[in-house]
Formats: sequence, structure tokens, C-alpha cells
Amino acid sequence: MHALLMLEVMVLSGGVVGAHQDPVYPTWVVQGLRVEPAGGMKVKVGEGTADFGGMKVAFQGGTFDVEAPEIVAVVDEKTTLSDEKPESWNHGTSLRECTCFGNGAGTPLPMCMRPGSLRVKMGPGRSIAYEEGKDYLTDVMWNKVGRVDGGKIAKGQEVYLDYEYRLWRIDSIVLYRDGKIRLVRGAGRRTCAKQPELDDTAERLCNIFVWFDTAEIKPGLIFPCGPPLPEPTDAERAERQKAVAHTLAKLRAGEDVTIVTWGDSVTEGGDAQPIAKYAFPWAFVNELRARYPKARINFVNAGIGGTNLPGRLPDIQAQVLAYEPDLVTIEFVNDTGFSPEKLKPDWQKAVDLMKGIGAEIIVITPHLMMPPWMGKTYDDLWFTDDRTSVAAMRQIARENGLGLADTARRWEHACQEGLPYMTWLWNGINHPDNPGHELFVRDLLSYF
Repeated sequence: MHALLMLEVMVLSGGVVGAHQDPVYPTWVVQGLRVEPAGGMKVKVGEGTADFGGMKVAFQGGTFDVEAPEIVAVVDEKTTLSDEKPESWNHGTSLRECTCFGNGAGTPLPMCMRPGSLRVKMGPGRSIAYEEGKDYLTDVMWNKVGRVDGGKIAKGQEVYLDYEYRLWRIDSIVLYRDGKIRLVRGAGRRTCAKQPELDDTAERLCNIFVWFDTAEIKPGLIFPCGPPLPEPTDAERAERQKAVAHTLAKLRAGEDVTIVTWGDSVTEGGDAQPIAKYAFPWAFVNELRARYPKARINFVNAGIGGTNLPGRLPDIQAQVLAYEPDLVTIEFVNDTGFSPEKLKPDWQKAVDLMKGIGAEIIVITPHLMMPPWMGKTYDDLWFTDDRTSVAAMRQIARENGLGLADTARRWEHACQEGLPYMTWLWNGINHPDNPGHELFVRDLLSYF
């Protein structure tokens, strides 16, 4: 079963319930300056004081209008409709401008199309339109279309599509040293929108998440820009290095070192662009080669899309152990739908087999996925990561003295830093973009 389909079945069958995180404002806010919804697409910034490098500046506050999501019209997109019933991300014909790489490339971006905007026509321009439900079917969530057998659209017939899709973005509430507050609009994008760049005279107070269908600013769409997640101290790094002492010693001595990265589609490369530079296994190994230029690192990527650890156990000898690795990293976001009772025995068996040949191990906790697969909605990304499977992975690492690259914590903490984690989810489902892959690299490198 493909990675996305498997996850959809697993995650939606179990659901995830997490507690709510509380916003944290920048440390330079002295008092006030709280940002709240003000009805509709408005936000209100309360009066308050900020400290800019020892200079205290008072602000009167104000109310700001947030623009609705931008809508883009597509006219006369020529295509041939699938005979499949459009359902989920992998059945039916994709709308080309609603895919993560555009022009039909990659997986569909959930909720990108504006509902009710699709028109399927016989020809270009003002041609005869077919009837939804009789001639074709649509999955609005996944931007998919398929012909109805027995309808007016013949098998293999070319048709023309008119539709509208939406862009999402991140806007910023910004403070200036002259006592003014401004709303700075971010650039609309189909995927992985970024916060707008600011000049040196501005300080970002908070970000506002404007999703595809945002029609009202709610508290869960407001992200104050709090402090970043603390990085490990020198003492913590020294402690971590004990878990990879053998590998680290060989790197420092300039010896041959074999590293196997074992996992699913994310380890395989996911949607990193280009994979050989930005996907976390390559980026991690490339950085080790730069840090230890005398060492000869043999790198084996054992990532296979659509797999999970239990399913990979029968082939662990050929795909991992046969290389006699010094270090193995384990990443399986596809295991997050398993209960701890299902997950732990298989993980423990894999760990025992690896340790049995002298391999050192770093467990990577998986990133967050699209909100519906986390049991959440898009209008509130302030939940804690309460996936019991992830807690079980941490427990396995702790009980076996393994390294733990706890990248799940970085994704969970994103909201505290002013960022909706969707900014790192390239396909809008479960594949990180380049900066999302870099988060894994940062945690892995804390052991070296």
C-alpha cells in the first residue's frame, strides 16, 4: 500500500487528541501588545510597550483588516478524465494547478480548489458544460475529477476544465521603533507559504495564518513570535555523543564508516528539491563529510516509500544488516498510526538485530502531518503532539540507550515561534519541504 493511502487509513481510524498550547509572546514585549480576533477578517492589537535594545517604545494599538485568500482562475485546462471514482489523493484526475509541484506534478494539495468553481466542458471557451453527478464526479477535498460510466463523457475523450484555486499565506503584525504598528501581507502560495521579509527597522510581533478557506480570523490562526526551541547545551551534546561513541571515534580517526538510513518515503527523499542536496539523509551525510574530511563515509539509503517498520522487518538482513553499518537512523512516519502495543515489539526486534551486529542507532521522531490526519482542523494548529506511537519511539530509544533525534518536538514547537507547521509541509499532507528536512539534519548533527 502506498505511503499516503496507508497513513490515511491508519491515522483516521485511530485519531489523535492533543492538549492545547498557550501562545508565547516575544521576550522584548514589556507589557500589553496582545493580538486578538476583532470579528470577521479583522485583528486587534492592544496597546503596550516594547523594549528595542534598551529603548522602550509605547504603542497605541489598533485594528487591522486581513485580506481574504487570493483566488486564481484557470480557464480551458485540457485533460482526459479518469475512469476511477475520484476519491482521496490517489484516485481520479488531478486539477493541474492544484498539485504540489504545479502543472499536474506531485500529489494534490488538499482543499486548494475553491468549492463550486469547477466546470467541465465539451470544448474551450463557452462550450457546453457537462453535469456533475451524471457525467462526472468530484472530490472537492482532494481536487480530483472522474468520468461517470454511462454519462455523456466518453472513455478517453478530451474535456476542458474551468475552475478556481486558492492561495494561502502568512501575514505579519510588525512593530517599528517610531511607535507604529503595521500589518505586512505575505506572498500567497499553493504550498509552504513563508512569513514576509522585514527590514532592519521592524520587529515581528506575530504571524497570522490565512489558509485556503479562511473567512474569519480565529484565535488559533494567530501566532505570536515567541522564543525558538532551545538547542542542546555543550554538556547535553557531550552526553548525546555517548550513544554514537564508536561511529564518532571512527570519523575523528579518518576511518571507513558505513551509515544506513532506514525508513519510508521521507527517508527516501520525500519532496525535497533536489533530493541529493536537501533530503535529510543526504544533507546529514554531506555535513558529516565536511566535518570529518579524512573519514571515508559509505552511505546507504534504505528508505522505501509506502512502507512501515513491521513490514520491513523480513528484509532487514538484506536492506540494513548486510552492510554491517556503524550507524543506522530509523524514521517511519508511517508507524504513527500504530498503537504502542503493536509498535514496540517490532521496533525492539529491529533494535536487537542492529545492536547484535554492533550498529549504533539514532531514532528519529516523525514530523506532523495534515491536520485532519492528526485529528485536527486548519483553524487551530496550537495542539500538542500527543501521538502515543511517538511516545513509544522515545521510550524505546531511552530504554535501549539509543540516540534520539526528537524532531517531532521542533514541529510541535513551531507555533510557539510564530509559525504554523504547514509552512514545512510541501505536499500539504506528509512530505516536508527543504527547510522541513533541515530540521531532521539539525537534530542528527547534535550527536556529532
